[in-house]
Amino acid sequence: IYLIIALMVVVAAAIAFLGLYSANQMSAAMVQLGMQANRTISLNVIDRLAMERRGITTSVLDSVDESSMRKMLDNDMKNIERLMAEEIDRYYDNFPKPVTAARQANVANIRKMWDDYVKITAEIGELSYQNSNEKASRLNRDGQAFWNGIDAEVETLARSLNAPEMRTFNINANKTRNDLLRYRMLL
Repeated sequence: IYLIIALMVVVAAAIAFLGLYSANQMSAAMVQLGMQANRTISLNVIDRLAMERRGITTSVLDSVDESSMRKMLDNDMKNIERLMAEEIDRYYDNFPKPVTAARQANVANIRKMWDDYVKITAEIGELSYQNSNEKASRLNRDGQAFWNGIDAEVETLARSLNAPEMRTFNINANKTRNDLLRYRMLL
C-alpha cells in the first residue's frame, strides 16, 4: 500500500511540475504576443501621428490667419514631435531582446526619416507663415520622399514578422498550448 501511495505522490508531483513548466512557457508566449500587439499598435500610432503632421502642414499652407498658423506651428507640431519620439521609443522597447541589427537599423531609418520630415514641414510652416506659399508648396511636394521611405520601412518590418525567430516563437507557443491542453486532460 505504501508503494501505491508513493507512486501516486510521484505522479502528482510530475503532473504539478508539468503544469508549472507549461504555465511558465505559456506566460512567456503571452508576453511575446503582448509585445507583438504593442508593436502593431505603435506602428498604427506612428502612422496616425505622421498623417496628423501632414494635415497640420496642409492647414498651415491653407490658412490666412496668422495667430492660428502660429498656434499650429508652435503647439500642434511640437506636440506631435514629442508624441512621435515617445511612440518610436515604445515601438523599439517592445522588440524581443536582444534586438537584431536589422531591426535596430529599421528603427534608426524611421527616426532619421521622421527627423528629416520634421525639418521639411517646419520649413514649410515658416515659409507659409511668411506668406511664401509657392516655395512652401514646392517643399510640400518634395516631402513625398518621406512617405515613400516610411512605406518601405513598414514593408520591411512586416516581412520581418515572418523571420525565422518569429516562426520559432510560433512553434514554441503552439507546443506550449499543446502541453497545457495535455495537462488539463490529465486533471
